Amino acid sequence: MRVIYMDMGKVVGAWLLCLLSVLLVACGGKDDDDRLEEALRFAGDNRAQLEMVLEHYADDSLGLAAARYLIINMPGHYSYSDNDSIVSYSRQVTEICTRLKGWKAEEIRDSINACARRCGLHKLGKVYDSRVLTADYLIHNIDAAIDTWKHGRWARHLNFEEFCEFLLPYKIDELQLVDDWRTRLQGFQCQGLEQLDWCDQYRISPLSAAKVVNANLKELMKPSLATNIEFQHMKPEDAVSLPMGKCDFYVMLASIILRAQGIPVVRDFTPHWAYRHSGHSWNVLLTSEGREVPFTGICDQPGQEFKPDEKMPKAYRCTYAQNEELQELNRREKFVPILFRNTFMRDVSSHYGKCYDVTLYMNKRHGSYVYLAVFDEKGWTPVAYAEVRQGRATFKDMGRNVLYLPVSYDAEGNQEVAGSPFVLNFDGTTRSLDTPTMEKEDVTVRRRYPTLDY
Repeated sequence: MRVIYMDMGKVVGAWLLCLLSVLLVACGGKDDDDRLEEALRFAGDNRAQLEMVLEHYADDSLGLAAARYLIINMPGHYSYSDNDSIVSYSRQVTEICTRLKGWKAEEIRDSINACARRCGLHKLGKVYDSRVLTADYLIHNIDAAIDTWKHGRWARHLNFEEFCEFLLPYKIDELQLVDDWRTRLQGFQCQGLEQLDWCDQYRISPLSAAKVVNANLKELMKPSLATNIEFQHMKPEDAVSLPMGKCDFYVMLASIILRAQGIPVVRDFTPHWAYRHSGHSWNVLLTSEGREVPFTGICDQPGQEFKPDEKMPKAYRCTYAQNEELQELNRREKFVPILFRNTFMRDVSSHYGKCYDVTLYMNKRHGSYVYLAVFDEKGWTPVAYAEVRQGRATFKDMGRNVLYLPVSYDAEGNQEVAGSPFVLNFDGTTRSLDTPTMEKEDVTVRRRYPTLDY
């Protein structure tokens, strides 16, 4: 009898590579080829640079899939046309913060905003990434992202789709500096990670690693949810000297620094709470067990209970990939509310609690799309959209125990009431508030908004 010894590691590796190739072929059909060609045409004179990236990975199925994903979804992403001015501004911010110790947040904000005006940031133009990014820059980012995925500690559990969303993109936010952040920030504020080595479970745990890095940032910045500065995009090494900010600033900064370590995070947000006059943004970490852990970067630690009793009508995820439904909305409508002009987001409301679909009957005069809005002292703010089909509009995954008003917009952007206000009850039924009365009654108003400790 002949015994054949096999290297199971090589066998498994070959099997996985074969499976990945099959998946890439299955997912990369004609539609993706058409979208790739459209993206290359959009690049104009920079097309040759993007084609060089595709040629570079011609014999690397994984690298090629990552490159195609980035290029296909690149149209619409944009950056400042002059990075040097932003870098200069960033350095001056650090100098300002070292001199203004003990000043009030508003005074520091005003000084920093004055610095932005001196640097001419208000006049800086913007350029589409597709038309300026070089092949070298994209190849460097793709290689670094794949390296942290395959050879780092904290992202090996991601599948390709998760890798594309939680780790791969060369930027976290529009107008982010086009620089070497992914490699330059490796090890930044990471003291204490070596202590995870004593336990195998902690050593490869993205949750444990995120807690260490986030705690270092929190100790350094001592976050205060005070006023925001006008121009938040600067080098993170400079930004960590700022003594104040709001949630979007901290969340963006945490996302950049954590991803640079290969820790998979994204940003979610609610455009408007149901009970107060603002929205909120936060980070989401994908654990090695596939669970999503929300936390407000730098301010709160991942794993702490996250806003368990606050009414959230809708939640969206910031994405690098285009949302085709939102693209269609913007193509068809003459006016679109500012929230939905951003096509780089997707609905994740169902990740944060029980939701229900709501179907409303619409009059033809309200157009092809209608919206659900929530109320504050400034008026009604749209938080969800739906296409009108055969006289009906179905809003997916709406938050419960919330008052909504259906609205539409004319071509000039004037808001129009498109139906009666209603409350979506806990059991998914709706309670209409469309019964007017001329009778007087006494009403006791306790509070419009709850008291908050932050």
